[in-house]
Amino acid sequence: MKFKLTLILLLLILVPVLGKTEVYIKLDKKVVAPEDFLRISVNAFCDVPSPIEVLITGSGGGQWLYENEFVKNFSGSWDFQIPEDWGDGTYVVKVNLLENGTTEEFFEQFKVLKPKIVKVEFPEVPYQGRTLVNVTVETPEEKETSLSFKFIGLNFRLASGEEFKVYNNSSKLKLNLRERYEETRNMDYTLKQGVYAMEVILKYRGKILDSRIVTVNVVRPKLSVSVSEEVVTGEPIRIKISTNRVNDSYDGAYNGIVLTLVGENYKAVKVVELDEKGEANVTMETPGLSEGDYKLYIRDTMLTYNDYPPKALAYLYYDLDPKDPKAKELHAQDDIVVVKDIRIKKPPQQKSNSIVFFEPTDQVAEQGELVNYRILLSSADTGLSGYELILYLSNNSVAEFRSVYFPEWAYETYKFVSKDQIRITALDLKGFVGKNASRIELATVTLRALFEGIAEISLKVKRMDSDDGMPINPYAYSAFLIVNPAREENRTEEYNETLLKNETNVSVNSTKEIEMPKDNLTELSKLPETPPTPQILDGASEKVMEKGEEVPKGKMVPKPRELGVEPKDIILMAGVGATLVLVLGRKT
Repeated sequence: MKFKLTLILLLLILVPVLGKTEVYIKLDKKVVAPEDFLRISVNAFCDVPSPIEVLITGSGGGQWLYENEFVKNFSGSWDFQIPEDWGDGTYVVKVNLLENGTTEEFFEQFKVLKPKIVKVEFPEVPYQGRTLVNVTVETPEEKETSLSFKFIGLNFRLASGEEFKVYNNSSKLKLNLRERYEETRNMDYTLKQGVYAMEVILKYRGKILDSRIVTVNVVRPKLSVSVSEEVVTGEPIRIKISTNRVNDSYDGAYNGIVLTLVGENYKAVKVVELDEKGEANVTMETPGLSEGDYKLYIRDTMLTYNDYPPKALAYLYYDLDPKDPKAKELHAQDDIVVVKDIRIKKPPQQKSNSIVFFEPTDQVAEQGELVNYRILLSSADTGLSGYELILYLSNNSVAEFRSVYFPEWAYETYKFVSKDQIRITALDLKGFVGKNASRIELATVTLRALFEGIAEISLKVKRMDSDDGMPINPYAYSAFLIVNPAREENRTEEYNETLLKNETNVSVNSTKEIEMPKDNLTELSKLPETPPTPQILDGASEKVMEKGEEVPKGKMVPKPRELGVEPKDIILMAGVGATLVLVLGRKT
């Protein structure tokens, strides 16, 4: 037993204890492309000098990095460029260490992946449409990858003006078929319906590594409209519009579709904006609309137009047939028009809401000519004690405000006039506007036509109160002035004198500005945001003059039919949620 212990101690002294061998391999990337550089670092530690080998191997090839007979402590690094001909697959950085007659292997894996296009998803694209083309890719580094495309047809080639970046191995390419027309404003440059080819190109580190060609069908635009055939006054007309313009809203909603609601002595226009699904839900308000039959014209202008943008085209040529020779002149020969019949019904014993509107609602004038618009309140069920109005002119290069006049019954308390804005306030101190009054004149505004074009006159009711002090919240509608060039025979001194005389005649029965008491005028800067409710003066006459005869205070103002005007001539309409153009009055 003693002999065995002595032998064990002797062996421990004569044979050294081998320490643990350590090898560390570090790679700066896990996935690389051919011709990419891979940074490799190797550190090895062993107690006795040993042979070491460092190499790369895989299904596509291999290469030695280092060989040495005996190394005790080793540290090395390499910037290795992946050969161009190495295929996709898994590769290994391998370290072989021969120690005590046995070889120990250490390794670290990486992948070689050539950037490539995996899939191109091309949705249906309509004539004059825009869409997003979804492209899926495989790439080692997204920030070094970009996509572009060429759109090719017979005698036609369109290249994308930008390179699209890759995120989460995909990219959305923006295809705009309206681009050529927008640049030229020439109908010959619209991309017609038919078959085209689209080449999608992938670049990696600025070098083209892959491409795909797909067939593209440019199809006819679809326009589907759903609307109720009967609507009760006061309830909105709800319109559902569906198209095949999917993803057309990537750089702003498609706004080439316009609605025109037309009835007797009535016309209203609204611009539609489609969502990313190519759909829209639109409402047109009906408070105060006369009972009767209306037509709703839905026009897709394709955003091809000459002289008149879609809104103006729908206002002036809402029923223009695309086959009409005039349509070609206006670039409307490619339009799609859908017409729907709508019946507006009044609910039993329901009163119309009040509106403030211009009369007439549209006029045509020549340069230099003066035109007048009356401002009317459709009804005042509980009378009218006072009001404050603000008028705006959309385009003071086409026309300008010249003056504003009050009716005889209105007691002016403030008036401000500039070229493109008017602000007025007045009281009814004569008790002229009694209960159930209708068609109450509030003011008359005069404009001068300056240059050819279209100007919109809009109105804001800042404040309006009834005789019992309750607020009146009427709908307010716009008017339009179309200015044409002056005819040569009208450019005479006699004609200009006539214009001046016409302007003077408007004020014959109106309050004169120079005769207004200073106590009744207030500077605009001093006008309170919410003026106090005016009080009727004590001792005011209990009677007022109407058409030269005395009538009791509070007598109903003559109904429209008594004035020779049908109630349906009073057109009521509210614009909600979008641009709304309203035309009130008889067609000329």
